[in-house]
Amino acid sequence: MEADIQTAKANLPADKEQFFMKVGDKVYTDKKEAGAALVEMCKEMKTVNVPATVGEYAGFKMAVSFDSFNHKFVMNLKGQLSHNLEIGSDPLGNIARINHALESMPKQLAEAQTKLETVERQLETAKVEVTKPFAQEAELAEKLERLSALNALLNMLLQKR
Repeated sequence: MEADIQTAKANLPADKEQFFMKVGDKVYTDKKEAGAALVEMCKEMKTVNVPATVGEYAGFKMAVSFDSFNHKFVMNLKGQLSHNLEIGSDPLGNIARINHALESMPKQLAEAQTKLETVERQLETAKVEVTKPFAQEAELAEKLERLSALNALLNMLLQKR
């Protein structure tokens, strides 16, 4: 994830008005045109659930597939990891979603690290709990002994019938 964050930082222009996206064999500098080309590439897809490479953006390879189960197009931005997002019919909306996916990576990393820390703390707590003796061990043994006696008594009564 950190490598992808660095790739995005290095390749996304500092000036939001600057834009470069390769769709098919053509490089676009206009967001709306690039978005329209993406939508057109989606419309031309012939296979279902099979990703088709459609271009590159900010150092990431872009592949699109049609999710037949959910009836939607899904884009995969491939860096060190894969980042999926839904593609719609709005050209500028698609570009915004792609940018949002790239810009939200640091937040996703922070959330993943927080979850990891939480799970590691829970694991340590569980390791401590496992080593503790069962608090009701004596009571359990007493109840199991009583259960065995009752079962034996029941078996004797059933055999007398």
